[in-house]
Amino acid sequence: MADLMSLASLSRYILLLFLIAIVCAIIVRLTFSNASPMFAWIIYISFFLASFLVLQLLRSKRKSS
Repeated sequence: MADLMSLASLSRYILLLFLIAIVCAIIVRLTFSNASPMFAWIIYISFFLASFLVLQLLRSKRKSS
Protein backbone atom coordinates (compact mmCIF):
# COMPACT_ATOMS: atom_id res chain seq x y z
CA MET A 1 0.00 0.00 0.00
CA ALA A 2 2.88 2.36 0.75
CA ASP A 3 4.32 1.65 -2.71
CA LEU A 4 1.01 2.64 -4.29
CA MET A 5 0.94 5.90 -2.30
CA SER A 6 4.49 6.78 -3.34
CA LEU A 7 3.66 5.91 -6.96
CA ALA A 8 0.67 8.27 -6.88
CA SER A 9 2.72 11.12 -5.43
CA LEU A 10 5.48 10.37 -7.94
CA SER A 11 3.09 10.60 -10.89
CA ARG A 12 1.64 13.83 -9.48
CA TYR A 13 5.19 15.23 -9.19
CA ILE A 14 6.02 14.28 -12.79
CA LEU A 15 2.77 15.82 -14.04
CA LEU A 16 3.57 19.04 -12.19
CA LEU A 17 7.05 19.19 -13.73
CA PHE A 18 5.59 18.53 -17.17
CA LEU A 19 3.14 21.41 -16.76
CA ILE A 20 5.96 23.71 -15.61
CA ALA A 21 8.01 22.69 -18.66
CA ILE A 22 5.09 23.47 -20.98
CA VAL A 23 4.55 26.89 -19.38
CA CYS A 24 8.26 27.72 -19.63
CA ALA A 25 8.37 26.63 -23.25
CA ILE A 26 5.33 28.78 -24.08
CA ILE A 27 6.91 31.77 -22.33
CA VAL A 28 10.15 31.25 -24.24
CA ARG A 29 8.29 30.90 -27.54
CA LEU A 30 6.33 34.10 -26.89
CA THR A 31 9.42 35.99 -25.76
CA PHE A 32 11.57 34.83 -28.66
CA SER A 33 8.99 34.55 -31.44
CA ASN A 34 11.68 33.81 -34.00
CA ALA A 35 13.19 30.97 -31.92
CA SER A 36 13.21 27.57 -33.55
CA PRO A 37 10.85 24.82 -32.32
CA MET A 38 13.98 22.84 -31.44
CA PHE A 39 14.57 25.32 -28.62
CA ALA A 40 11.27 24.30 -26.99
CA TRP A 41 12.22 20.62 -27.25
CA ILE A 42 15.55 21.36 -25.56
CA ILE A 43 13.61 22.87 -22.65
CA TYR A 44 11.32 19.82 -22.46
CA ILE A 45 14.22 17.38 -22.48
CA SER A 46 16.19 19.34 -19.89
CA PHE A 47 13.18 19.45 -17.54
CA PHE A 48 12.64 15.71 -17.90
CA LEU A 49 16.31 14.97 -17.26
CA ALA A 50 16.30 17.25 -14.22
CA SER A 51 13.17 15.60 -12.85
CA PHE A 52 14.68 12.16 -13.42
CA LEU A 53 17.84 13.13 -11.53
CA VAL A 54 15.81 14.58 -8.65
CA LEU A 55 13.74 11.40 -8.45
CA GLN A 56 16.88 9.27 -8.38
CA LEU A 57 18.27 11.40 -5.56
CA LEU A 58 15.03 11.08 -3.61
CA ARG A 59 15.01 7.32 -4.08
CA SER A 60 18.61 6.95 -2.94
CA LYS A 61 17.97 9.10 0.14
CA ARG A 62 14.85 7.08 0.96
CA LYS A 63 16.77 3.79 0.66
CA SER A 64 19.62 5.02 2.82
CA SER A 65 17.34 6.18 5.65
